[in-house]
Amino acid sequence: MNTNDLIARLSLGEGQKMEFKTACEPRVIGRAVCAFLNAQGGYVVCGVNDHGKVVGIRAGLPLPQLEEELSTGLTPKALVSVEEQMIDGKRVLVIEVPAGKDVPYAFQNVFYVRDGERTTTASVDMIRDMVLRRQAEPERWERRFSTADLD
Repeated sequence: MNTNDLIARLSLGEGQKMEFKTACEPRVIGRAVCAFLNAQGGYVVCGVNDHGKVVGIRAGLPLPQLEEELSTGLTPKALVSVEEQMIDGKRVLVIEVPAGKDVPYAFQNVFYVRDGERTTTASVDMIRDMVLRRQAEPERWERRFSTADLD
């Protein structure tokens, strides 16, 4: 996402597909990432307050370490994109999360879902619904066995 797109999205505020965080704690970010994976995907933007004002984050946790902590905390594994951007001279991290294909996802063994602007813990009924929807969907082509003759 380029800087102009990010500024435009920030002006729209938080919602079903956008979460703002002032700090960049992997534990808190992981919850939001998990919720977006269990929904339609979205963005977590660190260095922005709840009103969409850029406050920046201090140089601290390196990007590779943040990506590693997110990756090890998520079950099943999922790829998320983490990029750093500068807005008005302030450092902002943008975590792009696609819609998950192997729902339900958990972060540190807890299932999270998106409820409007909030990330909440999934109830047993929500988890059951996610599993049942997954079973009703057709099998993904990547998981099918090949009947091709290799000789």
